[in-house]
Amino acid sequence: MTGIAGGTFSAEYWRCPHEVGAAVRERTAVERAVLPDGREMWVITRHRDAVAALADPRLSKDAAALRAAIGAQLRELGHDGEAVTGLIGENLLFSDGTGHARLRRIANRVFGGRRMRSARPLVREITSRLIDQAAAVEGPVDLRERVGLPLPLEVISDLLGVPAGHRAMLRPWVEDLVEEDPERAPAAGVALGGYLGGLLAQRARDPGDDLISELVGCEVDGDRLDPQEVVMMAVLLVVGGYETTANAVTNAVRTLLVDPGRWAALHEDPSLVPAAVEEALRIEGGLRHATYRIATTPVTYGGVTIPEGAVVAVSLLGANRDPAAFPDPDEFRLDRRPDAPNLAFGYGVHYCVGAQLGRMELAEAVGQLTARFPRARLLEREQRFSASPVTLARLGVRVLLSP
Repeated sequence: MTGIAGGTFSAEYWRCPHEVGAAVRERTAVERAVLPDGREMWVITRHRDAVAALADPRLSKDAAALRAAIGAQLRELGHDGEAVTGLIGENLLFSDGTGHARLRRIANRVFGGRRMRSARPLVREITSRLIDQAAAVEGPVDLRERVGLPLPLEVISDLLGVPAGHRAMLRPWVEDLVEEDPERAPAAGVALGGYLGGLLAQRARDPGDDLISELVGCEVDGDRLDPQEVVMMAVLLVVGGYETTANAVTNAVRTLLVDPGRWAALHEDPSLVPAAVEEALRIEGGLRHATYRIATTPVTYGGVTIPEGAVVAVSLLGANRDPAAFPDPDEFRLDRRPDAPNLAFGYGVHYCVGAQLGRMELAEAVGQLTARFPRARLLEREQRFSASPVTLARLGVRVLLSP
């Protein structure tokens, strides 16, 4: 840890989150941290506490309470109180108890095994097409731009029934929301919700074989989603899988190519791809922290008490590199068989509903790239820092794709 100073969200953290996160985790189970915009957040740092916190009903996902708490902090700091709360609405991600259970039952029915099994040929075809286009580029290729970003957007757009000609306009809306851009996020949320609402209205009149039609028509125990709930579910699907999958694909490629022996091992034995996907997700998945929670009562982790009303973040990045859960946590090991859960997609009742699809996309990207380009070389890594405490820095990985 020599030379690493500061704490979570310090200047050093944005440049080297793993090193700073490790230093913070050694020092304390919970850190009271301040974001660059001045907001205060309590960060849970260790794996055991992260698992407990992600399943703790005292750390609420209630949308109204979170909007009020975050908005109050922003107004106190002289900012727009609604600026970064665009996705915090009455939806699957920000709900508790029976309300969340109801939405989850319907989501599980729609995103169950049949739908995901039927999605695999689609994911394989889109991945193959994007890699063909990347391979046609002369010289180095930025795999984030060519594969990581378009892959999840193409897949979820196809599943939702978004026409091919409309997909490009979704990207800037999603990126403004993911970045929590205070100037553009509110308008982006309105635009994306409005577009998907229009798509829903079309499907209500003329259903098709797509997720929006299925969400409109899905009934579980006599219960259906209302139109606004369908729109919010679609918004979460578009936004939730976009940045996280792009980060996961880009980071996995970089992690494998840093040691050419890893890449060669997957080329020679494709059966290792699932293990490589899990280890890549553990060592550097798609998210820094789980989405916001609020303490409904004072809660104590590792001897540190978080006060009632505090906004809480759970460090997925830090927990997945906790040596108490994963021996030699910074090493990428294809033979790792951990007892501790991989938290890349969260844990508990809010475990990511799109986890199966995300793993599928990552496995196809890694599997096809290692199969087709055994002599691929990592040339450089370019990083643009994300302002969001939830998402990772945007990582551009330039690769020479050599068959």
